[in-house]
Amino acid sequence: MRKARRISDLQRDPDSARCIMWITILVFWLTTSPYPQQKYSLTFSPQVGDSLLYMLNTSVHVTGKDFNGKEVSLGASAAGEISFAIKRNIQDLVFMGLTTPGIHVTAQTLEGPQSYALRTDADMAVQASFDHRGSAHQIHNLAALNRDRIWNISLAQILRDYLPVLPERPVSIGETWVDKKSLSIPYQGMELELSIERQYILQNILPSAEGDEAFISVDYDVMLSGSKEWGEWTASFEGRGGGGGLLSYRIQRSCIREFSAEYQTEASLVLKSEDKLFRQWPFHLKVSASLVMLN
Repeated sequence: MRKARRISDLQRDPDSARCIMWITILVFWLTTSPYPQQKYSLTFSPQVGDSLLYMLNTSVHVTGKDFNGKEVSLGASAAGEISFAIKRNIQDLVFMGLTTPGIHVTAQTLEGPQSYALRTDADMAVQASFDHRGSAHQIHNLAALNRDRIWNISLAQILRDYLPVLPERPVSIGETWVDKKSLSIPYQGMELELSIERQYILQNILPSAEGDEAFISVDYDVMLSGSKEWGEWTASFEGRGGGGGLLSYRIQRSCIREFSAEYQTEASLVLKSEDKLFRQWPFHLKVSASLVMLN
């Protein structure tokens, strides 16, 4: 009888019946129909004439042992301001001039500590082009710098290997994209190769005073390898690791607002002759990078 009275009441109140009908339809639609998510175009395409000023920080640190079992600790770090002046923006390339009043670089090498300020000479700029994913395409006029590199730190390598990469297609929240890099680390007369795979996930789009801002997480998967003949022995490095990072991107201005990442590997230095293992020592590598917009 209670159910009959309710139906009767609804028949006498068509507005209530209509409201319940629409709620029922809405619940059914939300639970059975996929909602089309908005796609966002995250492209590096700043306006010609724009100037992007950043604070840059990078560091590389390795600890292990040499072929004689002696403890070795090497590393380098760089910190300072860098400005990107946008000159041209064509179909898939952005051309710019890079200047810096001074990036302070310190390094601990086998020869001892070193320190210097990397800067561009007056009225000179490094010329670079980036594609619309934010990946370095070409870098010219490195003669504008007072020095090329120290240990593993150079401006060209920072631009090519440390900066994040944007998707090649519009993406919605929750979608992923991947890029791969290869980084070279000098160690005891050999070049260690660090193979890096980065997976990006668009986590959210939020409004800000500068327009919509994309927030992206980054997962790092890294593998370390390298070998060298040492007398009758072969010295080889094997290991892998990972890490993570965060990227915030200003969609309307088409540029990075902030990026930070850190990853590390646990590996081993192995000495062996043919199939005979002689020695094995642990080896640790840690890399970090950050880029923060100042203007």
